[in-house]
Amino acid sequence: MKRINYKKISTLIENKQFVEAEEVLKDLIKKHPKEAKAHFLLGVVYSYNKQTELSIKQYKKTILLDSNYADAYFHLGMIYEYSRDEWKKAEGYYKETIKRNVKESQAFINLANIWWTKQGELDKPIELLKEGLLHNPNDEGLYHMLGLLYEDKAKWCFDASNELGFKHSNKIMLKRHAKNRDRLN
Repeated sequence: MKRINYKKISTLIENKQFVEAEEVLKDLIKKHPKEAKAHFLLGVVYSYNKQTELSIKQYKKTILLDSNYADAYFHLGMIYEYSRDEWKKAEGYYKETIKRNVKESQAFINLANIWWTKQGELDKPIELLKEGLLHNPNDEGLYHMLGLLYEDKAKWCFDASNELGFKHSNKIMLKRHAKNRDRLN
């Protein structure tokens, strides 16, 4: 079987020539209906054109043809999280992405964000991001998200200790923190 050259299609998508890309991909799919990458890229084109239902259909077809196609799971997660606000479905798709590709750091970030903002978790997303950093030790996005979570956890601990009557010791800690911050600046 002849190897398919996706360079032209990728160039069309990068140049936002979605009508042309859609035509080329539909022709390709007619000739090679079991080509997972073609279905995935058609899903990308539909996503750019805000054709959510068609996009979902293509990503699911991609997974049907290749159950290890991590990018299809990731894109489904993004659709369900951002376009549909169905974060439970998004959560499942991000987990599947991570299971298939631990180098997809954005899946770790998006999943941690769901657990943090939708479920009110702190420890669970922190542990997930630490796992992500084991696989992606230079990813700034993972570090940034982890920092946000630690900051929120510190605020939560501070508020809880105030409620328990430790206001005086908290004032001392705040002064120390301010001194250390000033020293670093």
